[in-house]
Amino acid sequence: PLPWVPTYARKIQETFGEDPFPFGIDENRATWEQMLLYTHQQGIAHKHVAPEDIFPKGLMTKVVV
Repeated sequence: PLPWVPTYARKIQETFGEDPFPFGIDENRATWEQMLLYTHQQGIAHKHVAPEDIFPKGLMTKVVV
């Protein structure tokens, strides 16, 4: 074990919350919405869409194993 790992882990948790790498569309909704807004504003995408519009419906269902 490395002595500085607990300090880094604490700082990461303070910065990002309980889960620094959230998994799922809803958990990352704010990031997706901002990215989609930027792609439209910068002319990369012709229209502004929501996350639901770019993922197949089957991917919108979250399954926890």
